Amino acid sequence: MNRILWANAVPDRSVLAEGQEEMLWFTGTDYLGLAHHPEFLHFIQEGLSQLGTHYGSSRNNTLRLKIYEEAETLLAGYLGAPAALSVSSGMWAGQLLLKMLCHIIPEPFQVHYAPQVHPAIAGEGYKAEAGSWKGWAEELIQKISSEKRKSTHVILTDGVGSPWVEKYDFSVFQKLETDQQVVLIIDDSHGFGIVGDEGRGTQSAIVPQPGLDVISVGSMNKGLGIPGGVIAGDSRYLHQIRSSGWFSGASPFSPAYAYALVRMIRSGIYQTQFNCLRQNLDFLEKEGLFASPDWTGFEGYPVLCSENQRLHQKLMDHQMLTSCFAYPTAQDNPVVRLVINASHTQSDLKKLGSVLLS
Repeated sequence: MNRILWANAVPDRSVLAEGQEEMLWFTGTDYLGLAHHPEFLHFIQEGLSQLGTHYGSSRNNTLRLKIYEEAETLLAGYLGAPAALSVSSGMWAGQLLLKMLCHIIPEPFQVHYAPQVHPAIAGEGYKAEAGSWKGWAEELIQKISSEKRKSTHVILTDGVGSPWVEKYDFSVFQKLETDQQVVLIIDDSHGFGIVGDEGRGTQSAIVPQPGLDVISVGSMNKGLGIPGGVIAGDSRYLHQIRSSGWFSGASPFSPAYAYALVRMIRSGIYQTQFNCLRQNLDFLEKEGLFASPDWTGFEGYPVLCSENQRLHQKLMDHQMLTSCFAYPTAQDNPVVRLVINASHTQSDLKKLGSVLLS
């Protein structure tokens, strides 16, 4: 098992772990490089000053903070969704939606899980689906399209394969030929801020069609740097979720971060960081890293994976740190994940390429 390193500060493009020289940080999920971004830090500090550290109350209380509704309206527009509802974490966003399915979707309905869905959208009775995502999706479309009995079909899938990176082609759902109602639920934790048009997420790139409702759930704590979760979709679903005891009884994420989210969207900094990330990925594409047989990934996405744990040690020997641990459970095989973020410099990337492509 790879040894654990300890640090006293959140990494940026580099990290100083105890007992180690400073290392370049090529892992984590801070895809847009916001952990130490000066303007983002300023917005958070401004939010703390104006709104306080936390809101230890229900969002449905008599007194309500406008900043949450303001953030949700802007976030829905950013993600290309009709509406958005924020909660304390991505895990709770997924589980809250699952708990509410029987209330927001008319009976009868059938649930279909994609292969390797994240635990956040794995409900009671979940059984892992074998096979490829593409094969599963094509078979499911044929099944729904041929079904005669009137029913609603709830499809649950990740937006991007994780921890083993895989690109999913959601245009396949345009092949649906049915008068059945289909609700497509996407955990887009690893897509918010970095996939789709200008990084607006998977939902923004799905072509609307009759009978298909799309709901995105996920963590904003990765690409967007906000320690909270979101459910984005049709307002009629979100209204019922907001009216539930599960939403009313849960505290929200910090209002200071809601304030920062508003400022980040309005200022266009997310788009700026997305462009920086794409420039970094374009550079590595030209260097040939994405063509290396040692790694699995896809063009335009900042994560590469490998089962070869020696690559983790090789990079450590050159003061570069990837992750290598069993996920999501201790029984799973370790995956080496190499992550590029928007704060990496061309010099960082040249060093990475010189080691991996030598």
